[in-house]
Amino acid sequence: KAFLESRAQIMVAFGPPGTGKTSFIRDLICEMNMNAFISYDLKVLTSDATFVRYLTDSIFDVIIIEDADDLLTSDRGDHNKIIAKILNISDGLIKLPRKKLIFTTNLPKVEDIDPAIIRPGRCFDVMEFRNLTKPEAQTVATKLGISLPVKKNDSSYSLAELFYEKEVKTSKDPFTKSHAEKLKKHSMGFI
Repeated sequence: KAFLESRAQIMVAFGPPGTGKTSFIRDLICEMNMNAFISYDLKVLTSDATFVRYLTDSIFDVIIIEDADDLLTSDRGDHNKIIAKILNISDGLIKLPRKKLIFTTNLPKVEDIDPAIIRPGRCFDVMEFRNLTKPEAQTVATKLGISLPVKKNDSSYSLAELFYEKEVKTSKDPFTKSHAEKLKKHSMGFI
C-alpha cells in the first residue's frame, strides 16, 4: 500500500531463481487489485506504442518486467533505449505517480543494479529474495505440513523446493506423484 501511495514509481525484486519474487508480485497485484502489463520479452518494450498505451490507458496500473537482468545493469548495451524510456516514465518529464514499474532480476547483489534505476525518489524499494537457511526452511515446511526435503547439501532451500514438496504431497494427479518419484530415483552422471 505504501508503494502505491508513494511518488516513487519503481520497485525491484532481486535474488536467485525460486526464492519467491514472482509469487510476491502476483500476490501484490491481486491483493491491491492492480491491472498489470507483464513483459518477459524486452522486444515488446522497444515499441513506443507499449509505453504510450501504458501511460494513457487507465486500465494498466503497473508494468512488470520479469528477468530484467540485462536491462538493470549499468552495462546495458542495446537495452539503453529501453531503460531511457523507463527512466523517463518513472522520473522524467512525464511523471504519473499512480503508474508503477516492478522489475525482477536474478542478479546476485544490489550493487549489480544500475544506481540510476534505484535512485532514491525514483525507486521505492529494492527487495532481496534469498534461499532459506535450514531452520527457516524447517519452519516453512512445518507450516506447509511437509517434511523438509533431504538434500546432499542441505544448508539452504528455495521456496520453490518447499512448494513443490507440498504440491506432490497434496496432488491427486497420479502423473505428478509418479513424476516426483522418477526424479528422486534417477540421477545423471558419467561413467
